[in-house]
Amino acid sequence: MVFIDERADEAQRAALSEIGSGKAGSGGPFEIFATTMSEPASVRFGRFRFQRQGRRGLVELDDVARVQLGPVLSDMDQSEADAHLVLPFGFIFRDARIVNTDQCEVTLPGLEFHHANSNAFFSEVEYNV
Repeated sequence: MVFIDERADEAQRAALSEIGSGKAGSGGPFEIFATTMSEPASVRFGRFRFQRQGRRGLVELDDVARVQLGPVLSDMDQSEADAHLVLPFGFIFRDARIVNTDQCEVTLPGLEFHHANSNAFFSEVEYNV
């Protein structure tokens, strides 16, 4: 699914739908992602909320998805780990901060799951297509 913030105007919605579904041109990661799906991604518009402060973050997509992220904690003393995944030649990122998925809930028709305590990444991403 491609989720686009409801504040996007019609031109933005059309452009983001093309990008997110892998139809905007060759060479971008969304084109690669699209080849891994048996059906084209559907597009949904709604309220998008993203907050980040250090190793903590929150992503909400309307009332259908909520992800709360926090630091990876040491089993020894519960201190926050400053863990990174470094990919010198990149694919989507070159350096990402590893964080913990404290909560992840998705409730969509045909796609519903809940999990916690897996990993996620914060990274700066730049696409040049």
